[in-house]
Amino acid sequence: MPCKSALLSIIQRQTEGIMYHDQMTDYYAFLHLDKLKELHHGRTKEELCSLRKVKCDYIKVFKSVPFYTTNNPQQIPSDWRTKTTSAIDEVSLQTLLHKSLEDGLAWEQETCRIYKEAAKVFKENMNFYLYKEACKMIEETQNEIYELNEMLVEAASYSYNPSYFK
Repeated sequence: MPCKSALLSIIQRQTEGIMYHDQMTDYYAFLHLDKLKELHHGRTKEELCSLRKVKCDYIKVFKSVPFYTTNNPQQIPSDWRTKTTSAIDEVSLQTLLHKSLEDGLAWEQETCRIYKEAAKVFKENMNFYLYKEACKMIEETQNEIYELNEMLVEAASYSYNPSYFK
């Protein structure tokens, strides 16, 4: 059943999104970038609430429990796993900040692509309830993409000065 698979792809991505945003919360706490830490902390909560709703929709629509597997996205660079915050100099922090914002943008763009694919399946199979829900998720993700693009422009205008995000 294509709609079932499409909804499972959304559930899988949302679960990975919770792990992604939680890791980024830790990463930005480690880098002492409190504005970004709080942003990702809030997104972790939003993703969890959204996941709960989508899982309930799955159970309601398909009358079964959603079984799926996920990948654990590793967002913190492996070479930083053994370092302490005292090892971070200004140049490293600027580089890490720039890369993390670029990676975050790529993450959200891929999320949007997954949601759009699912919405297309829902529409083709005339499951308009799930289509409408997917469209809401697409809109929310597009808003996050817009915010990240704005952050990248602002950060670039400050030469990725980390004090802007503290």
